[in-house]
Amino acid sequence: MTEPRKAKTGEPMDDDFWRRAEEKADAGLDPSRLRRRVGRPTLGDKPAELTAVRIPPETRRALDDRAAQEHTSASEVIRRALDQYLAS
Repeated sequence: MTEPRKAKTGEPMDDDFWRRAEEKADAGLDPSRLRRRVGRPTLGDKPAELTAVRIPPETRRALDDRAAQEHTSASEVIRRALDQYLAS
């Protein structure tokens, strides 16, 4: 038999763990215990959309080099380049 996965607290996520979790959920949620999770910053008023683009390896290397030179991410370089292209 394999070991059960462990929760963030380190306790095993066994049947007893899930029974206690179910009891807590049935008892209700205390909103004062909620914490805002930190995630990626928004890029506008609405959630950003992901668009996958295939590029050749040499273009990717050039993109990574440019991002490193500018101390930014490849995504930011792409966003700026696309904005500039679309504005022209």
